[in-house]
Amino acid sequence: EVPAPEPPPKPPPKAIVLLQEGSGEVVFSPATATLTGAVELQVAGTEELLTNWSTAEDAAEWQFKVVNPGFFQVEIVYATIPEASGAGLELVIGERSTTIDLRSSGGLDQFMADTETLLVSSTAEQSLLIRPVRQPAGSWLVLRSVRFIPPDRRQPAPDEAAPP
Repeated sequence: EVPAPEPPPKPPPKAIVLLQEGSGEVVFSPATATLTGAVELQVAGTEELLTNWSTAEDAAEWQFKVVNPGFFQVEIVYATIPEASGAGLELVIGERSTTIDLRSSGGLDQFMADTETLLVSSTAEQSLLIRPVRQPAGSWLVLRSVRFIPPDRRQPAPDEAAPP
């Protein structure tokens, strides 16, 4: 009797490529990230969160494309433990990297937002990699959202004069 042929191996899951929205924003949702290390996708009510950042190998990566390259405000919404003061997240796109210094939010259920300016110089498909730097021991971070906001959407500060 002839043995049945082995089924072909399943192809690896295709990464989701995030596209720039009509508003100019790129929204990096936790559910579309490729996770490395101990990081886990957790659903809390209607929210998706990236939790269990606890090892040096932890990282989240997204594939994305922009129509209009240039400078973006990166907005990160996160919660940290009190000991996380001084920790940071490194954001890597291609050869460029920038570090956002995180503040303690007072607990993993108390969210806050920080922003940093980042250059996206290409319209080609590329990846955004986020990984911790200077992290405290144990589970110290919950990441709720990451957005690229184009500069023309930025709200002017009260002391900035509006153009005539």
